[in-house]
Amino acid sequence: FFLKDILNYVNEIIKLSGSLLKEKEFSEEAEKRLEQLNNQILLKGYCLDELLSNKTIMQNIKEHFRHLVGVWSYKSVIVKRAYEKPRGYPGDYRMLEIVYDGKPISKTNNIGFYFDNYFLKSPYAVAVRIRKDRLREILQQYISDSQINKINILDIACGSCREIKELLPNLKTNSSIAFSCLDWDEEALKFSQDVLLSIKPKNVEFKFIKEDVMNIIKDENIVQSFGVQNLIYSIGLIDYMPDRILKRLICALYKLLPKSGKLILTHKNREKTFPPIPPDWFCDWKFVSRNKDEVLKLFYDSGISGFTLVSDSDDFGYIHYFTITKV
Repeated sequence: FFLKDILNYVNEIIKLSGSLLKEKEFSEEAEKRLEQLNNQILLKGYCLDELLSNKTIMQNIKEHFRHLVGVWSYKSVIVKRAYEKPRGYPGDYRMLEIVYDGKPISKTNNIGFYFDNYFLKSPYAVAVRIRKDRLREILQQYISDSQINKINILDIACGSCREIKELLPNLKTNSSIAFSCLDWDEEALKFSQDVLLSIKPKNVEFKFIKEDVMNIIKDENIVQSFGVQNLIYSIGLIDYMPDRILKRLICALYKLLPKSGKLILTHKNREKTFPPIPPDWFCDWKFVSRNKDEVLKLFYDSGISGFTLVSDSDDFGYIHYFTITKV
């Protein structure tokens, strides 16, 4: 049945693509039509995924799907980059900058522009922008409320540090702040360094650390070299980690916290079934699937003690936010 659905989808995409060549201006009708076509075929694919127990066969089906529809979907500069992963992993700093900007970058007179929009308006893209804004607000609130003369903040898998960039112009505090920005991607660190050092206030300093997260888990000397950190956070990392590795990371980072120090981690919500489907089918993005209770259990099973744990989510319930405070 899925083959028939694919053929119908392709026929409709061909029609839509042809009609767009005649359009001189953006068409809301075309945007809605593409969203409808994409969501319909993706939901059919999701149903097939649920029926098939053989994941190898399912992966092959998804690869054939991408090959077949890529003629149109990869006319989108954004979808093509998300699929090709030029930095070697999904969601690299450039990709996130594109999502944060929220603007199509493909040519306006072909279907690629509309696939740009589809990607940027998809649930996870929306949630990622909300997550960035929320982390900026969390940082601002923590810094404003802090009575510490020097605040040490560690950002794990920092990427483009967009939330820090947006924080700095309106930062109001008498404390000095030391940001340690850690990533294994040297290009991401260079990008962040160029952006942040050019706008930093006098009371803010930065350290840019090139390190693989796996080395934090394996080598305690590396962890200790970071020193005491009042606030540690990571967004968009732990969704890719298996349970065993994630528990070890929590344990390693927790050791850096002083009393009242905080560790903030975010995780996508498995119970929202549609959000991961578009990035999976079009871009081959895979996440470790967990619900809130499963993530909470990992915190409690990680071997740490003497903490409080608070969790909440964005208004859509797409992403959970977990805050550990050392007591």
